[in-house]
Parts: sequence; C-alpha cells; structure tokens
Amino acid sequence: MAKRAFLTHLAVYVIINMMLIIINPKYFLKVKWFIYSIIGWRIGVLMHYLFGVHWIRRSRQNLRV
Repeated sequence: MAKRAFLTHLAVYVIINMMLIIINPKYFLKVKWFIYSIIGWRIGVLMHYLFGVHWIRRSRQNLRV
C-alpha cells in the first residue's frame, strides 16, 4: 500500500512538473520559476519514499531476522 501511494505521488510529480516546464517559457521568458517547484516537490517525494517505503521495508526485514 505504501509503495503504491509513493508511485502515485511520483507520477503526479513528474506529470505536473513537465507541464510547468512547458508553461514557464511560454508565459515568463525571463524567470525560470519552475525550478523552485521541482526542488521543493522533490524534497517531498524523497521524504515520502524514505518514511513511507524505505524504512517500512527495512523494518519488515529486521522483524524477519
């Protein structure tokens, strides 16, 4: 369940940021503001992976041993 939620979050991240990359130069030629969205959201996706997938998997492995 946690892995599926993370993959959904990752897919939304990729789709939305691709749209922002396309929209940015079309309307704002001098400012590349999409970079801030990518950096900020990437931190959120990384935290989601670490807390929601990686550490759960690691704690399950420790329980089996």
